[in-house]
Amino acid sequence: MTDLYKRLCTENFKEFLVGCLWEGVLHNINSPLQVISMNLELLKMKKDAYPSISSTSFWERIEQIGDSVGRIQSIANVLTKRKEFRGGESTAIILEELFKNELEFWNSDLFFKHNIKKHLINGKTSHVVIIEAPILIDLIDSALAIQIAMLKVAKGQELILTLQISEDQSKDSVIVLFDRTGPPFPPEKEYLDPSDAPDPFFFELCSHVLQSSAKRLGCTLSIEGTTITVEIPKAPRP
Repeated sequence: MTDLYKRLCTENFKEFLVGCLWEGVLHNINSPLQVISMNLELLKMKKDAYPSISSTSFWERIEQIGDSVGRIQSIANVLTKRKEFRGGESTAIILEELFKNELEFWNSDLFFKHNIKKHLINGKTSHVVIIEAPILIDLIDSALAIQIAMLKVAKGQELILTLQISEDQSKDSVIVLFDRTGPPFPPEKEYLDPSDAPDPFFFELCSHVLQSSAKRLGCTLSIEGTTITVEIPKAPRP
């Protein structure tokens, strides 16, 4: 067991347990939500059968409850989609859709949800890659986590994600730019030094995951200014 893993388990044991049990937690959330949602729909379908309940405010409250249940189900669906990507086999992934789900997932970070402007820029066509999705998600999560941490010490916080085809015609790849406002990373470094970060332990973990994931996927990783650039091959190496 590495020192980093020991620190992760020791200092974040409660979060570690939630992570281990999240599938069961998600199941226990979804079951009552489905019952509530089904009964709300049945109630709205029988609205005309209850002329004695003519209060507009009553049905408005029913709609508000339905909207709230829908928002909770949306959050549960984001988690469910992450669960779908398992195993070590490569699968076709539409990057735009994956990034939209990732941004929705990171809205769980309330600072990220409420304080940061988010921009997802892509070309006119969808970017599809054949890749090991769980490792790619680790890469995206670690890059986003690093940039969000840096945004916490920035003014006018903005996150800009850009997907573009490589200009090098000899490469069949997609370039992803994780850019932001705020202070630049230290120049001429191929890695993120924990001592430069607002939260050194968190940066140490995310930097390790970022570099490890990029290497496993055969991605080219570079860090310059405020940008983390990842070049993702469209298909696995033969």
